[in-house]
Amino acid sequence: MSGLIGSVGTKSGLVNEISAGKISGGVNFSELAGSIIPIGMATVPTGFLLCDGTAVSRTTYAVLFAAISTTWGAGDSSTTFNVPDLEGMFLRGTGSHGTGNMANGSDFAGPSLAAYENDQVQGHNHTFSQVLTQGGNGVYNSEIVSGQNGTTAINTNHPLNASAYSALTYGTPRMGDEARPCNTGVKYCIKY
Repeated sequence: MSGLIGSVGTKSGLVNEISAGKISGGVNFSELAGSIIPIGMATVPTGFLLCDGTAVSRTTYAVLFAAISTTWGAGDSSTTFNVPDLEGMFLRGTGSHGTGNMANGSDFAGPSLAAYENDQVQGHNHTFSQVLTQGGNGVYNSEIVSGQNGTTAINTNHPLNASAYSALTYGTPRMGDEARPCNTGVKYCIKY
């Protein structure tokens, strides 16, 4: 294999080169100022800063400042600038996806560089159908109704009490205060 640095005559040699992050020409992406990497250790490695939104010196971190400037925050506007605050965040690519479409037919589009987006759930609706043969509260033709024996009166002032939906074969959904995919925690760091 040509172009790789070091001995790659054996599988272990190739694995060592890949583990070191080196590719053709000796480029090491972990040395590119402004690169953001996830780490799975408690201590931030030398040469990196934790992506926690901290304001840092424009002089001490001049190479990083030259790479990202005030993209993630201007700090005190003269001697400091901010690193990204990625704690508790999922990263998403910027720009529009060329082939993937949202439910409304438009292309998936990520936020602009350094723009934060709030969580959201795609708009949807639920239809309820139940015929009341006797008086009482219930749902009829997607309207919440209240009535007495022999009558049915539309009254949308009564709340519909429902418990968590169980999809039987799929189990009971996990409910909480946010929508999120299955995940695990890492620390995001930026190279300076």
